[in-house]
Amino acid sequence: MNEETKLPIVMVLDQDEIFHFIVTKVLNRDGINCNVINYNSITSAVSYLLENAESEAELPDLILLELYFHSDQDGWVFIELFEKIKQRLIKQPKVLIVSYTMKHADMTRVSSHQTIFDFVSKPLDTDSIDYIRDLLKPANEMN
Repeated sequence: MNEETKLPIVMVLDQDEIFHFIVTKVLNRDGINCNVINYNSITSAVSYLLENAESEAELPDLILLELYFHSDQDGWVFIELFEKIKQRLIKQPKVLIVSYTMKHADMTRVSSHQTIFDFVSKPLDTDSIDYIRDLLKPANEMN
């Protein structure tokens, strides 16, 4: 597949399987397509990034990250690990927090983290979906 036909890649890191399904469906409708890779484990997602660190074609363009997990690891653990490995990645994906609720302390943390591109609330509405799709457009289409 040549560079012009390469679909953007979105990594979804969330324990909610329904959210994985919804994101895949809404990002691949209306003729706009992308490859969605789903993870419900921080460790598995980081392993994927490390295994593909030198493969631009396999690394995500965008990571949709839920902060709150039903385990001892959460989105902040991913952010800390990502910051340690991101210099090893040939391509730097944008990290977008996608969460139902945000504590005030987390909002402050989000705004102070350079690794985090932005925050979007769940459930995803039309504006949020359009925003995510715009983030996936190549730079030459952003005009």
